[in-house]
Amino acid sequence: MRSLLARRRREKSIDPKLEAEIFATFQEDIRKNSLICRPLTEGLAWGTANLISVLPDIPLRTLDALHLWIAKEIQAEILATADRIMAAGAGRWIFGNILLKAPSEINIHRNILIL
Repeated sequence: MRSLLARRRREKSIDPKLEAEIFATFQEDIRKNSLICRPLTEGLAWGTANLISVLPDIPLRTLDALHLWIAKEIQAEILATADRIMAAGAGRWIFGNILLKAPSEINIHRNILIL
């Protein structure tokens, strides 16, 4: 979330005040258990680095690979992303039975990773 908000601020889509408000709302959603914050596992760094090398023809950024590896570990049923590169990586590697959707297309009621 921090990365997304920082990018939007740099692009001038949001100002610093709105960035802080959105992040505070995000933290409150976690506190209320509306969003589940999962711990990072021991194999996360290895899996992330391995994923980048397994898909050399897809220009995955480290954060994209990290998100994809987390989705695999939590056995996400749906990956909601507007990022075409991440969707390509997911489609080629881990998501045989997983639905790839745009965030606006989902109803939150299952194990979903929204990126």
